[in-house]
Amino acid sequence: MFNKFKTEKKQKNLLIVLMLFLFGLTTVFAVGFQNNNSVRAFTNTDTTSYVTVGELWNGSSFSSTNLNILYKYLTGNASATISNVDTLANNKTTANTIRSKTISAGTQSGTSYSAKSSSQSVVVTLGGMEWIVTYLSKDKSGNTIATLWLSNNEQDIFEGRSQTEGAYYGYYNGGLYSDWSANWGSNSPEYSYPSNMYGTSYISVVTLNNGGSYSSKSGGATLESFTPTSSSVFAKFTMASVGGSLTDYIVTPSEVSWQENGQHTASNQTGGWSDWTYDAPNQNWSDSHTGNYNSSYNGTLYNYAGKTGNSNWKNHYLWLPSITETGIDDSHIGI
Repeated sequence: MFNKFKTEKKQKNLLIVLMLFLFGLTTVFAVGFQNNNSVRAFTNTDTTSYVTVGELWNGSSFSSTNLNILYKYLTGNASATISNVDTLANNKTTANTIRSKTISAGTQSGTSYSAKSSSQSVVVTLGGMEWIVTYLSKDKSGNTIATLWLSNNEQDIFEGRSQTEGAYYGYYNGGLYSDWSANWGSNSPEYSYPSNMYGTSYISVVTLNNGGSYSSKSGGATLESFTPTSSSVFAKFTMASVGGSLTDYIVTPSEVSWQENGQHTASNQTGGWSDWTYDAPNQNWSDSHTGNYNSSYNGTLYNYAGKTGNSNWKNHYLWLPSITETGIDDSHIGI
């Protein structure tokens, strides 16, 4: 059963990949994860496109009741166990398949759960935040993992946070906002640390509380260090030392094969941008990636593989999905 976790780090029956949408929430779709995987975040007024599962984590252990409700929703099986979820993970189950599952309303250990239709996504509460279950797969060690995307940038846990909590991020009207880089912008690829290189971005290092070094000044030659803080709303997701930490149950990009070097081919799409048949930077953390870059835009220089800091995010607990995973639309909007 899911609630019978071992205590050793990563030796779990189900691990978690956490990704966050922070803006552009209603206009993006996922098309990656090695196969098409249509996903969208929800507006804060949408209450019908998904079913919800209560808090999975009480600060020291997982709720067997809510986990079993989750299993039912993911599989469409009222008697589902972790073995049924393992089967879905072996088959690399996408959000579209998860939505297609149906189940009648019922009760699990005294807790009622709603019926699920074939058009509804599954949203779980974890660590006080609501997340969409977008993918079931295996990590490099063969563990079953669930990929979760933040369902909305307006979360209850954001309420009451400071409008200027960090130098370039904070909370406004219940929503989280953040600069990508540290108040400067130039994607000139010849810089040591271009402002659009994700591995040294402010949003990855500071806003998401992963820690590390971020590009801090115009000119792209300076890094500033940041140590994760326990006051961050994301502390329990990124710090093993805080009470109620979830880090033992979260996989990092280094443990997930498609985040290493597998998204570039899926990103070779047509439509939207005329040059979208070329690879884009930041899709993979691999420092050995080679690809097809558009020479008319200094193409090969935009292959950041091997640049100092490019792969830093491979050890982060929280990260933004790539444009391969969010996709683009006719308005040229990715994440």
